[in-house]
Amino acid sequence: MGTNYENAANDFLELASEQRLNIIFKLLEKKSKISAMAKELHATVQEVHRNFERLADAGLIVKDKDGYYDLTTYGKTMCTQVPSLLFLSKNRKYFENHDFGDIPMKFIQRIGALAAGQQVKGFVKVLEQWKSIYKNADEFIYQLFTEVPLDLIEPLLSRVKKGVKLNYIFSESVIVPKGRKELLNKLGMKELIDKGLVELRWEKGLPRLDAKGPRRAWTDQLRRTDDRSSARFHSPSVARPRGGRSGRDVHRARGQRRARA
Repeated sequence: MGTNYENAANDFLELASEQRLNIIFKLLEKKSKISAMAKELHATVQEVHRNFERLADAGLIVKDKDGYYDLTTYGKTMCTQVPSLLFLSKNRKYFENHDFGDIPMKFIQRIGALAAGQQVKGFVKVLEQWKSIYKNADEFIYQLFTEVPLDLIEPLLSRVKKGVKLNYIFSESVIVPKGRKELLNKLGMKELIDKGLVELRWEKGLPRLDAKGPRRAWTDQLRRTDDRSSARFHSPSVARPRGGRSGRDVHRARGQRRARA
């Protein structure tokens, strides 16, 4: 056991440098020579060479016959673990007073997906972010709610009526007020379900909304892939006061839109 911790400690030591972290993530994008990397990082060739050597000795990068450095399989895999640490480090203050509540561990293990996101604070701003995601969605929207926000029903269903597929997950204990049921019927929810444009599911164990703290959310930056970009939205359910959580509701939506020039 001691040896395992010792090896991990040595790896953490090799990554305990802003420049070395920069290097491995730059190499994740493309191979590079030391001189080119030094120019890109605005650092001296000697300094970058020293850090390349350390990363190579640690088995994270390797040099090919043409003098280019690339990540090893070990290095690429290590890059998949770092985002979680980046996210937690960036939001350390938040987690001093919040926890994840009943969020399943499989989602907590993927918290690094939010590392490049930005935090959205305030109930109104969170709703506006959701509306923006709906507006930009042209293929599908995935959501997870413990309530049915009245302000979001009409803009959401207006996109669904244009062919955007909606996947909705509710808590088994969700409460849908009579007025909202009537509005859903009026907007043709049943017909949309019958057409297969809306899929509703109920799950156990989703956190309940808690009014002890401010509503917060993280939105991933738009990530362009070929001619499309996808937007993801996370509204933490931490509740105790979807960012750090606990008796709050977790909202999660994914909308895909075509990338604009």
